[in-house]
Amino acid sequence: MAFTQNTLATLPKQPQVASIQIVNADAQAQKAAFTPGASGSKIVAVLAASSDSVNRDIQTSRNSGGALASGTVTGGTFYPLGTKTVAANAGFAAGTNAVNLLDPTNMLGLPIDNDGNPYLFLGAADFLTFEALTSVTAAKAVSITIIFADF
Repeated sequence: MAFTQNTLATLPKQPQVASIQIVNADAQAQKAAFTPGASGSKIVAVLAASSDSVNRDIQTSRNSGGALASGTVTGGTFYPLGTKTVAANAGFAAGTNAVNLLDPTNMLGLPIDNDGNPYLFLGAADFLTFEALTSVTAAKAVSITIIFADF
């Protein structure tokens, strides 16, 4: 049955997970891990860990109208949602936690679900992108995991 806007209740389908790594060769490219479903997607978590020995500022943006090729989004319009510092060795060293990039204190205005967790909707022509504002150290990576469901 095809999706028809505003005629039937629509729930997210099976949860999915996608991941990307931002490495030195990416420089400041906008990277995306997945293409939203034909009727859009609901993002429920975005986690970042880093093997880099230096703090990295990671900007999260929504791209509308771009194209995804080999994890890099080109064209379209980028709309920054927020920038968060991923600490050196976050998620790799005891006592240095991975970072929630979907942090409602950083991305003001995100809706909150019944469990008190922030989420974000993407349309079918949108991408959620990530960019290191300075290049990641050679042979190191910032790993980003997105938990989502398509409609």
